[in-house]
Amino acid sequence: GFGSGFVMVNQLPVSIPTDLAGTSADMAIEHDLAWSLLFDAGRYVAVVSKRDAAMTVFDFAELKGDDHGVTWVALADGVLYATLGGHRMTGVAKAIAVSLTDGKVIWQSDTDVCNSQNFLVHGSHLVCGYAGEESSLTVLSRLDGTTVSRLPLELQPQYIAQEGGRLLLRGDMKDQTFTIK
Repeated sequence: GFGSGFVMVNQLPVSIPTDLAGTSADMAIEHDLAWSLLFDAGRYVAVVSKRDAAMTVFDFAELKGDDHGVTWVALADGVLYATLGGHRMTGVAKAIAVSLTDGKVIWQSDTDVCNSQNFLVHGSHLVCGYAGEESSLTVLSRLDGTTVSRLPLELQPQYIAQEGGRLLLRGDMKDQTFTIK
């Protein structure tokens, strides 16, 4: 459902470190094989293995701009996908892909494509919501971050979820459903 993956920091297993250099985690996201923890308003993202609690920390200081840190994370195929810029923020809202192996940025999307509270990894694409003057459901290529398609929306998208072959979108206290192909 909506908010799938989000976990309250105080509900994490005790083996998961929730402190980084004196800063407490702001948010935690559960993935199949790891946890992602966001620190210092999204400046740092720690990926913690569920298998052995090994932790890798990524510093997004150079990418985040003025107080527009990482807001959501997904892990797939050795890549950390993240959004920068808060919900409904414009001019900074973008997605990025970072190698989990060496921490290098693989790509950055254009701005103003992804500022919903979350996004989905669907096959070879990221499905993002953008809330702004021209709200949209945006599909990005996982390969290079280019915009594959952009569907104008009447509502301001906040959350995206997938149930079977349906994409669920919530915004402005309304829900909208799409068929995924």
